[in-house]
Amino acid sequence: MKVFLFLLYFAVSKGDLYESYQRRNEVIEDRERIVSSKYFHLNNVDNRFSRRPIVIKSNLDWMKYVKDQKFVSELSIPGTHESCNLIGGPDSVSQRLTLQEQLEIGVRAFDIRCHHISDVFMINHQDIYQGIAFSSGVRDVCIDFLNKHPSEFILIFLKEESQPFETTRSFAETLGKYIKGKENYFYLNEDVPTVKEARGKIIIFRRFKSSIRPLGNFIDFKENEIFTSFTSIIARIQNCKYVKTIHDCYDKWEKVKIVLDEARNNVNALSFYINFINGAGENVFPSVVDDYVKPLLGSYLEDSYPSSFCGIIMADFIESGYDNLISLIIQRNLD
Repeated sequence: MKVFLFLLYFAVSKGDLYESYQRRNEVIEDRERIVSSKYFHLNNVDNRFSRRPIVIKSNLDWMKYVKDQKFVSELSIPGTHESCNLIGGPDSVSQRLTLQEQLEIGVRAFDIRCHHISDVFMINHQDIYQGIAFSSGVRDVCIDFLNKHPSEFILIFLKEESQPFETTRSFAETLGKYIKGKENYFYLNEDVPTVKEARGKIIIFRRFKSSIRPLGNFIDFKENEIFTSFTSIIARIQNCKYVKTIHDCYDKWEKVKIVLDEARNNVNALSFYINFINGAGENVFPSVVDDYVKPLLGSYLEDSYPSSFCGIIMADFIESGYDNLISLIIQRNLD
């Protein structure tokens, strides 16, 4: 009996070791396909509310006109909140354009949420799988764009979404697997690069702690606050996303304006200003807040045009809500 139990234990352990060995050595893209087919064959999400807008490619190479010696923190940059969140109902979706389409209209800062599952990153909004994985849906899209537009660079704010599931390594270790072999496309130093240093690269900003170095700058994010993160960089951030009722939309705008004003009066070239203009609540859809805040933001940018610094603007549905919003942000850099 003891011999039988030993052999059974050995067989199970050997199987676990073999699976662990397989995970370490297989191509991560192949594992993504396995995980996607295994866990996400049926999302059971009604997506009829995601209307597809007409996409006009513009601002493809706007960074080529930015001076090399500027620091990245000195630029006004259009970005998107939950950049890959296209699948869900009206109470959850935050974008209508794919990552590729956002890049093609001038967006350069992205908020990426990854569910760490079976040692790969699947893109989620909370528990809703967005139908793409990190390699083909994010990393490779960015690299392909940078190869075609080498004057540009891309900021990625990376967050772990939901609880890890069936993993054998840390979130940071899996990120390292995605970067391995493609290091030339990433800027991972813990500092503020110049535009010249950043061109052609993906700059990682971590919303998770890591003992692995280098892996990009860590930002100590807080929810529903205006705060300053002091790490390897200084980042002033407005992330007040909770809007209880439609009557609180103006309060959201007031918080956006606080950080816009601070950015406008900034004297430290190495400080980042990151302004999330999105908001939602139990009875307030993201599009409702967006429809309220966008015109106020657009008017503010018009009134302070053309040279006033506004920092990084992270928006829902950035292609809509105010004509030429992206251009109003970009043109502040073209002095």
